[in-house]
Amino acid sequence: MMDENFYANLRKAAKAGLVNYADSAQWEIAMRWFVERNKGADEGYEIAYARLLQSDPEMKAMGQMCRQARSVGKTGRPRKYQPSPEQTQLSDVEHQLSKRSLARALREHTSFETAFVAEIDTPEGSALYHKMRS
Repeated sequence: MMDENFYANLRKAAKAGLVNYADSAQWEIAMRWFVERNKGADEGYEIAYARLLQSDPEMKAMGQMCRQARSVGKTGRPRKYQPSPEQTQLSDVEHQLSKRSLARALREHTSFETAFVAEIDTPEGSALYHKMRS
């Protein structure tokens, strides 16, 4: 649970952009506390939440920290992707088709993807493509 000191520290962390200061659940609790303290006497929670999220810079910052903390929780921290050797090596057929597509792309001044599609529409390219897929 949250106490007054942690709530004050979260407000400071939101202003400073320190997303890793808390997890998404703690940011959500801080946003609830902020809404409860700043809503009008005759205003409902949802209306106050929407109004504060649109108009108050501190609430916007806490909302942004909450979204970023949620995304870090789902995907983890970024790391460099290193594919396995099996994923990076092309078979002979793939290499031939890739080479033909690249030559077409350079010749026709198009992207590799466009040239690849045009290449597999030819009889030779279609044969290579079907050989590669089998």
